[in-house]
Amino acid sequence: MTNAAKTNIKLCMVVGPTAVGKSEVAYHLARHFDGEVINADSMQLYRGLEIGTAKPSLQMRRQIPHHLYDLLAPGEMINAADYARLAHEVITKVHAANHLPIVVGGSGLYLRALEYGLCATPRIDKKIRNNIKMLELEKGLTFMHQRLKEVDLLASQRIHHSDAVRIRRALEVHAATGRSFSELQAEHGFGQKAYSTLKIGLQMRRETLYQRINSRMQQMFVDGLLDEVEAFPVGKERGIGYLQARLCKQGSISQDEAIATAAKETRNFAKRQLTWFRQDSDIEWYNNDEEVAARTLQNIKARVGKFLAVE
Repeated sequence: MTNAAKTNIKLCMVVGPTAVGKSEVAYHLARHFDGEVINADSMQLYRGLEIGTAKPSLQMRRQIPHHLYDLLAPGEMINAADYARLAHEVITKVHAANHLPIVVGGSGLYLRALEYGLCATPRIDKKIRNNIKMLELEKGLTFMHQRLKEVDLLASQRIHHSDAVRIRRALEVHAATGRSFSELQAEHGFGQKAYSTLKIGLQMRRETLYQRINSRMQQMFVDGLLDEVEAFPVGKERGIGYLQARLCKQGSISQDEAIATAAKETRNFAKRQLTWFRQDSDIEWYNNDEEVAARTLQNIKARVGKFLAVE
């Protein structure tokens, strides 16, 4: 289906950094507007990862249809193009049922791929791919991420330093073309929008957000993150918290060190998310600090109502 054929579908996106309250806002919007929630968090796609991914509660998922959760086994891989295809299938079905699709998450590339599509990447010669892989084996992932920072600063800011697949891919593109992946994406421009979209961005004071992140990580370990990491095959752990939980179980670091490190990495991840989303001028931002959250939700509902009323 072409982008032009999709634009009659209206959908809402609820975006922002981790721990800002996106799932709760999406749930309340779905209840109010007869909507269905569609996940755009790369880690919440995985089965058996309830604690460390902070999925919506089972009660929320029973009361309102939630899609693209518990889709993959831990250790399986999915890329942004795969996600966009799956999400489009769900959005089409939700729209056909006369329900409002509400896409919620903080995985910026997934959201961009869904809305605009992805630029075609060049074919990578097998020799280049092998050279990049050997460099990673010899130098380690920290070196690779630093190398990426040197050749593609924007990519290094949005790709986590433990995301080996995306780091290798960006370096391969640079090696094959002499140009950064970010530059190629910018030229692509991400074309025509695939949907009529209202983007709701949630934010809060930095100190409040960081306190929420610290408290959430502490609670994750209390709730059983050390057991949940066993859902991953050893060596296939992905996601902040799970990497530290595995090291803790192996005795490499203490639980206090694991919590502190995971919380710090999550705070840094939140910074990268905000950097990504701030580049999108279509996002309408709302303050979701606790003392104004109720009023914010009412304001968002009013805005969504206006959006849906426009033919």
